[in-house]
Amino acid sequence: MSANDGMQKLFDIIVPSYKNPESVQACLEGFEKQTLKDFRVIVCINDDPTEILKVIDQYKSRGVVDVIGVFFDDRQNHGRSANRNQGLKYLEAKYSMYMDSDLIPEPDLLEQHAKQLEKTNCISLGTVRYTNRKENIWAKYQYHTGRGKFKARDVIPTHYLNTQNVAMDTQMLIELDGQWEGLKHYGGDDTELGYRIKKHYNVPLVYNPYAAATSEMDKQLDKALKDVYEFGKYNMPKILIKHPEFEGLYQYGRYKSNFLLRNLINLPIDTLLKGIVQLAPMSIVHYLTISAIYKGLRDSGYLKG
Repeated sequence: MSANDGMQKLFDIIVPSYKNPESVQACLEGFEKQTLKDFRVIVCINDDPTEILKVIDQYKSRGVVDVIGVFFDDRQNHGRSANRNQGLKYLEAKYSMYMDSDLIPEPDLLEQHAKQLEKTNCISLGTVRYTNRKENIWAKYQYHTGRGKFKARDVIPTHYLNTQNVAMDTQMLIELDGQWEGLKHYGGDDTELGYRIKKHYNVPLVYNPYAAATSEMDKQLDKALKDVYEFGKYNMPKILIKHPEFEGLYQYGRYKSNFLLRNLINLPIDTLLKGIVQLAPMSIVHYLTISAIYKGLRDSGYLKG
């Protein structure tokens, strides 16, 4: 329970950070403006915590947000999943939430998550509004695909879980041991957690775009494709080995059974498509993304042929 009032909070919020004190400051400022006040922020710090602890102390002294900072004893980078999992032993609230530190929560974000969670036993998946999605094609793709394909309040497949902005029952998250720390490279940790939630709890994932945060996407298409290739090469094989029945993982079942799709992805047309991406941006970016993932999976040695 919170040391401040002896009462259980409604929300504990895990905010992972890595060498980004300016972003953490903007994120905490957004939490200061929340219409719902019954929460605590747990900033999980990867690497040297010095500068981010200064930001946390600043907000503690203002007395508006209940916030703590946690970090590894060796002050080293332990990876995305291990960093988030630092917060697990501090969770005491009824609900827990993940919020990326480069997001700024809208003032009613927690209120909107609470409305959904109190209405039904579910996971409330919020949205991220990228302010530069008109100029940045990767931001536009991220906004319109995944959860963005669905309508408000839709129950959606749990492999669309995204820990940028999501709230759920605390006890369930603790029993699941959070995110799988066996994934050391980019990507898939959210998807793997979503799959375990479905497998062990079958709690519905509800798309809740009313619980919104904003951000500016700083990643361009070329860097994004390198990242998803890395996911395909390193983390995707690990997930498939751990969960061989998980055929919904980035359309793996469809890829495995479709000879034409496998050969289409292996065609050397990516450079050409990048040159004409503006002609059909969402379709081409989607193809390039899936192609990069499966090229990575092929290069991992997991696929034969």
